[in-house]
Amino acid sequence: MTWRTAVLAAMLAFCGMCGSLARMGLTALTSFQGQLGGALIWSNFAGSFIMGFTSNNSYLYGDVLDGEKENPRYKAAGTIPIYIALNTGLCGSITSFSSFIEQLFLLSANKRLSLPYSYHNSGYGVMMFLGYVVETMSVSVTGFLIGKVLANMCEGKKRFPLAKWEATIEYVMATLGVIGWIVALILFIVRDEHSWRYYSGAMIFSPFGVYARHLCSRYLNKMSKRFMIGTFTANICATVILSVLLLLQTGKGPHSAKPIVSSKSSCLVISGVIQGFCGCFSTISSFVNELVNVLSPTDALRYGSSSIVIGYALMVLIYGTYVWVHGDSGPVC
Repeated sequence: MTWRTAVLAAMLAFCGMCGSLARMGLTALTSFQGQLGGALIWSNFAGSFIMGFTSNNSYLYGDVLDGEKENPRYKAAGTIPIYIALNTGLCGSITSFSSFIEQLFLLSANKRLSLPYSYHNSGYGVMMFLGYVVETMSVSVTGFLIGKVLANMCEGKKRFPLAKWEATIEYVMATLGVIGWIVALILFIVRDEHSWRYYSGAMIFSPFGVYARHLCSRYLNKMSKRFMIGTFTANICATVILSVLLLLQTGKGPHSAKPIVSSKSSCLVISGVIQGFCGCFSTISSFVNELVNVLSPTDALRYGSSSIVIGYALMVLIYGTYVWVHGDSGPVC
């Protein structure tokens, strides 16, 4: 690993941790009984909005792309470390495809423990499935387009002097990423209160998820111009891992009324992996960016629908079939 690669990894770690905390904080702040479509809507909107602004903004990156007219520092925005950190790291971690599939399953199967009522018949689950897909994608695409419009409004304004501050910003972000991860690890070990471990656990696993997604996008997306294999792989793999973890955390044991994982400490570790690794390994914001900016309408429809259908089917096969046979309960943590 070269020095530049290590710095980028630390920057992604910092943005991944910030994105996870933002997603978890927004979810906690906007959760209430009777909420419309789940609190995850807000984090998916926020992450998509920020990506719309940061991924289409010559004000932020123009100084290092064509500011040095004879010899620009970078040939494309996608190669700028700060661009990668903000879009792949921060925006991708604020949003979560795997959590979206989880909510989609819980709503369609009427498994939300906060609901004070049951559907009259299974047909309402189908309506909830379609409604939640349309709602999430509409809100996320709207957020992305609003951010893109605001970025276009910055055209013509004096550009941010990124060439001057690039090295400073990179090393500050990288340093905070390393320090933040160490602090999170110490807090998880020392502070045994639920709230401390819930958030610090997510911070511990976030860097691994976001860097795994970065590698998938970097090496697999270029394999096809009509289907984003890297993002698809990351989203589906994260959904599979999440399904297994939910099964362990909430699925009842074959011969017990308690969840399979009945230890509070183990449950908190699983929560950290769910919120940190799975939440950062999968993304809605990059998914939306590809649907809107990269693919043709036909390819976007094929890519988007297959991602959602396959992710949902795997959640049903892994998690759904188990809890329908053995039952489920709330996690012990």
